[in-house]
Amino acid sequence: MLSELLSNKDSKLLKEWTKTKHQPLFIMGYDGCGKSYQAQELLKDYHIIYIGSDFIKHGKDIHEYLDSCIKKKDIFMMISQEKQYKALLIDDLQLFNQYDKLTLSKIYKYIQKLDYSKHPVIYVCNHTEDKCIKLIKQNSVIITINYNYTYYKHVFKRKSQSITNLNKLLKQTKNLNTLLSLGNNFKQLNNDITNPLDITLKDIIQTNYSVNDLLRICSSEYSVLSLNIIENIPYMMSDFNTHTLFNTYKQICIDDYIEYKFISYNLDLYLRVFYCCVLPLYYLKQKPLKLSQVKYNTYISRSIIQIHNQSILKGQSVIYLQLLHDIYNYISNYKTTVTLDTLSKTIRNEVIDFKTLEKQIKVFNYYYNKELTKKMVTKTLKQIK
Repeated sequence: MLSELLSNKDSKLLKEWTKTKHQPLFIMGYDGCGKSYQAQELLKDYHIIYIGSDFIKHGKDIHEYLDSCIKKKDIFMMISQEKQYKALLIDDLQLFNQYDKLTLSKIYKYIQKLDYSKHPVIYVCNHTEDKCIKLIKQNSVIITINYNYTYYKHVFKRKSQSITNLNKLLKQTKNLNTLLSLGNNFKQLNNDITNPLDITLKDIIQTNYSVNDLLRICSSEYSVLSLNIIENIPYMMSDFNTHTLFNTYKQICIDDYIEYKFISYNLDLYLRVFYCCVLPLYYLKQKPLKLSQVKYNTYISRSIIQIHNQSILKGQSVIYLQLLHDIYNYISNYKTTVTLDTLSKTIRNEVIDFKTLEKQIKVFNYYYNKELTKKMVTKTLKQIK
């Protein structure tokens, strides 16, 4: 099927590469043309080590990680006599090039030392030209996936979706993932160019997809979609069942733990997608969901802000929260033993930073279910000064 999307020249190059795998394969193409899917199909006889955008600015030593993954047998190799070799799939090269060139450079240098006959390598990238990308292409077999209307028709027919709607959709986007996600709801494509994930989120909540389809749809941005599913729970559930909520959050917590182990044990990408998107949606959809308007990325924004705030504390969270608790008691409880002198001693002894203290007010209110305000804290601190 891939040959239908390639020029005659590229088809010959691919055929030769599949026989020898003497160099890395570099797959280019427009967004949503199926590059990652085709790469996985080409490597289906190997254990795939997937390096995607999750590794951008990850902080781990990518050289050490690759070395560990290549040399160490994973659990699937131990129980199977087939697929005894590992392959590397480096996805979204353009994002590494844009946001983390250092990691991309390390990946390239490591790959140069590999025996490609045992460990095939495939790079996936859109049409991006840069010094580092050009260097990688010079040492790779390059093929380009082209638009093919017949192929799109074949995919839509196989999914039992309307060819008439396909023709309307293609006027606005050729992103195959978006087209398949929208299905027959072609009127929802208005926001595709500016925010396709927004559409995808609403679609996976409202449509009963198969597990395989969900794995495909969610695979590129599973972490973002997972957090946005959490964000929209209050807006799509009319009956808040504690058992459902528990099971939903439990699966996402399991994914969080898998992420922690992912670097060390080279677990399959789809395992993460299954726990952070597929299972939460399964539990939530035990009862009909209604979602008229999607809240998008506010949960992630708040999480990023809070992670930043907590990183400032450097392990002093308890000290700051206790001080806010004392300030609250001083203001609101006439029976408290807390005095201005008590607060002053804590501030001096713990070298409290007032700006950092203000940033913890929301955390304090969340933990203790209070309504302490910045104005109240500032007023008390002025009395101490």
